[in-house]
Amino acid sequence: MEPSDVSDRLCIVGGGPSGLIAARALLRAGVAVEVLERNSSLGGIWDIDSPTSPVYESCNFISDREHSGFIGYRMPAHLSEYPTWAEVRDYIRDFARDYDLERYVKFNHEVVGARFVGSEETPRWEVRLADGSVSIYRGVVWACGQQQEGHRPRFAGEETFSGAIIHSSQYRSGADFSGKRVLVVGAGNSGVDIACDAAIFGDSAVLSMRRGYWWLPKWLFGRPTAFMYDEDVPLPPGITLPENATYDERRAFVASCMGDLTRIGLAAPDHPLGATHPIANEQVVHQITHGRLRPAADVDHIEGSVVHFTDGRREEFDLIVAATGYTVTIPWLSSEYYDTIEGEPDFHLGTISLRAPALYAVGLLHFPGHTYAVWDRLAQIMVADVVAQTQGTDVDRARRIRHEYNPDLRGGKYLVDTPRNRRQVDTPTLEQMFVELRDDFGIPMPDRFDEQFYRELRVG
Repeated sequence: MEPSDVSDRLCIVGGGPSGLIAARALLRAGVAVEVLERNSSLGGIWDIDSPTSPVYESCNFISDREHSGFIGYRMPAHLSEYPTWAEVRDYIRDFARDYDLERYVKFNHEVVGARFVGSEETPRWEVRLADGSVSIYRGVVWACGQQQEGHRPRFAGEETFSGAIIHSSQYRSGADFSGKRVLVVGAGNSGVDIACDAAIFGDSAVLSMRRGYWWLPKWLFGRPTAFMYDEDVPLPPGITLPENATYDERRAFVASCMGDLTRIGLAAPDHPLGATHPIANEQVVHQITHGRLRPAADVDHIEGSVVHFTDGRREEFDLIVAATGYTVTIPWLSSEYYDTIEGEPDFHLGTISLRAPALYAVGLLHFPGHTYAVWDRLAQIMVADVVAQTQGTDVDRARRIRHEYNPDLRGGKYLVDTPRNRRQVDTPTLEQMFVELRDDFGIPMPDRFDEQFYRELRVG
């Protein structure tokens, strides 16, 4: 089969939020795109009907609606304060409709291979689909999301377990827990949600954590907690913060509002606040204090139906849910085309591959809050590079960003050595990078609440 020549456009792999963000950003700069989506509808992980979606029925957005929207397209006020998975899915589809993005999407187009076939001056990528067809594109954008391949560590003795062991990505509904003694392993965003479902629907529920964590409320002084970082929550009389309090000082204040949780059996944090993701969830505390959920130490080994914990405790279970995160992979692309960090893809500034021309990523970095707006601003780095290559403007700027500009996005801060921190970045440092890219390099960089940046593209 002869390859189809569509080298006038970039191929964006993935029709979820990051793929749509990439498409809109490139279209604004006059760059032609084609989005290849393996499923039959838009939404990415939020399309719960997709066979690859890790979303479960009780899933809500981890951040509130006013801090979670696309740039220039806020989440509407009628949505839940912390939107449900269905509200997020429909919001994403409305976004695609109102910016006329769906006409650039090819559904049921699963990418299974891509290889570079051009030159530095004239980059070309051969992209192969599951049906055997091949197309030649100007460049490739990875926008597949970080929740595609579940990381499921092996528990010592698990082959003897008399019940079932699943990864959290396989969980769908509290009905799965009916009549079961449930152990949830891992305290990430999904793990704590699923543990609460187990507390409600299961016969018994235990949450196993390998360390003590910082816990944050999702609601404080009548507003979603994120407003505390925006200095937009009036504090009650007698409660004060330092004048011009920093992001870290405000986060520490928020964490202090949870009080001492060791008195209910949760372990004290074994790391400074910010050294790994805090847990934004009060429902775990509610379920523990109401006797429906019990905290436990890390799993040591399994023996039949009995799980032995590292603190010497043992208990029988029927079902183990491993909420142990995800491994980021690009199965359709050889690792010769990008740098890696501990075996996972690592793109310069979370966006540009330094090993292959015209290869980009959107949605690769890990950070707390303002997800879609941050992805969009990172996409502007990609746009500047593409424009330099395709239009021959600001070529020196693109060269300097690729080869000279390399800020420490961790801000010099200590992070716990854990897989989820491989691409973790410091929020204030990331914000400073956006300022530098705008002021020092002249890259158009919208504010997260900018209503004008994309106005001309909006049709609905």
